[in-house]
Amino acid sequence: MFDAKPSILIFFFLFCLSGCSGGGGGGGGGGDGDSEDINTILIQSDEDKPVIINLVDTDCATYLITYRPDPDDDRGGLIHCNENKLVYTPAKNYYGEARIVYANSAAANAAQTEIKISINKVPADEILSLSLGPNEYCAATANKVICFNDRYPGVTSPPPSVQPKLVSTWRDTCVIDIDGLHCYEEENRTLVSTPAFYNPIFVDQGSGYACAIDDYGLSCWGESPYIEMSSISNSAIYNPDSVSLSAEHACVIYLGVLECWGNNIFNTILKDNRAIAPPLVAPVFVATGPTATCAIANRDIECWGLISDSSAIIDIAPLVPSNFSDPQQVAVGASHACAIDDGEVICWGIDRLNRLGDEPNRYIAIFGDKHSLSNPKFLSIYRDHTCVVDDNGVSCWGGLDTSNITSDVPAELYSR
Repeated sequence: MFDAKPSILIFFFLFCLSGCSGGGGGGGGGGDGDSEDINTILIQSDEDKPVIINLVDTDCATYLITYRPDPDDDRGGLIHCNENKLVYTPAKNYYGEARIVYANSAAANAAQTEIKISINKVPADEILSLSLGPNEYCAATANKVICFNDRYPGVTSPPPSVQPKLVSTWRDTCVIDIDGLHCYEEENRTLVSTPAFYNPIFVDQGSGYACAIDDYGLSCWGESPYIEMSSISNSAIYNPDSVSLSAEHACVIYLGVLECWGNNIFNTILKDNRAIAPPLVAPVFVATGPTATCAIANRDIECWGLISDSSAIIDIAPLVPSNFSDPQQVAVGASHACAIDDGEVICWGIDRLNRLGDEPNRYIAIFGDKHSLSNPKFLSIYRDHTCVVDDNGVSCWGGLDTSNITSDVPAELYSR
């Protein structure tokens, strides 16, 4: 911040970006072609952090009106004057150079004061876990849990945690941190009662129920009209390879065998009325969606069940790509699925809401380059939205307006 003591209360302000030409010619003032003196002040700031400039003995609010740059220019920001404070707020996630020039507008050839603001890029926190749910999307970093796209606008505080390792969102938000497993109501962050766990390493949620893995194996709690909780907890599953829960069914891979429980009305558990496990060779990962399931086995992906939106209900199996190299993870939504394969994100399904990241009305798309993903690590899907964590942080797309979910990702989760 700095103090400026101009001789008159009315100023001329010019805002531009790093592409502005030097000197004061663009800053108004004399306007007669004569050279003008410019005093330059340098300020350092960070992205998404307002810069406050004190104008001493000046009530600029009387004369200055909030100025916004070209709305088509996402590099710009907002200049706001309140009493004797000039506030510059960079555009969300913008880093680079900004420039403000002011001068005495009543005097010819008046000296101008130029403020050069260098907005530093803030590195994203290392992200350890990501979960998309019906009420909010959350990521666990090494220091805290960060949530966004909240369905409860009044909730601003993240769920309490100390050195979190994993987060899961659905009806509640569950966190595994240094103190164990804790679950909170998403609307008011009230602590929810859960069973006691010893050294928990995994938690996932469905509609009204949840399962966790600790030193004693897999245990589930809650209620589901489609799943008998005791059938999972009593199955003596110790340290399973993969667990996935959805609203109406759950699947586990244990000792090279895939086992599922729940509603099979859409062939989500069984395929063609037979157990899906025998055809799979060495399954290592399973993902459940509302009415479809996908599994990674023998360096390939097989899916079964139905996907749908308001315009179509189709079998997911014929849409699965056949050219996987070494898939690492897969996620399934109501109408599409995505996988991380050989440094690329591949999606398939119904794409009328840009779920696949490509042109609408397509049924399959590959878009690793489209989102400039760098070494994608893991992903999560809910409804129309897909979010991926790569070297740059969290990147999201999908829905009627992809920019809405993209801009909602906090700056501390994405280093642009």
